Amino acid sequence: MIPIHSRSLSRPNQTAVYWHNTLLCGVLALLLNLALTGTANAIWQCKQDGKTVYQDTPCEDGKAVPAAPAADGANLKEAKKRAAREKAQLAKIDAAKEREEAQAEKKAVLAAKQAQRRQMMEDKRTAQCQRARQQQKWAEEDVANADIKQLAKARHKATRAQEKTQLLCLAR
Repeated sequence: MIPIHSRSLSRPNQTAVYWHNTLLCGVLALLLNLALTGTANAIWQCKQDGKTVYQDTPCEDGKAVPAAPAADGANLKEAKKRAAREKAQLAKIDAAKEREEAQAEKKAVLAAKQAQRRQMMEDKRTAQCQRARQQQKWAEEDVANADIKQLAKARHKATRAQEKTQLLCLAR
């Protein structure tokens, strides 16, 4: 079935669309029946090329088939009541579909925000790791360029920078 409303690109609830279309077809068939039976003349059953056909004009060997009775006041009132009930059901189905679409949209927005937060945290960790690696590199350069008095202090600083880099860049 093709959904009647084109406002949604996804079809989260195909059952609602099915019932919506079914009820709409029922209402249309009822209205068409009422329109046709109100003005219907005799229907003729005829044989043409060995097949039975029905037409609105008399034919040879044809016989008149009684048409559906014209709608009287009681049938018309019942049809209107039924159409009103079906319209209310369609409204409920549409409301349920809109609620489901709104919930799906909220979930999508929430998922996008969470993904954005995760990416920001990952970017922050990457930047911290890069800073720690740069500081370790500088500490190793300080060890290479240190004189004898400052060598122990430079080695200690390089060791601490290496430990910090290992912690911040654990999974990299």
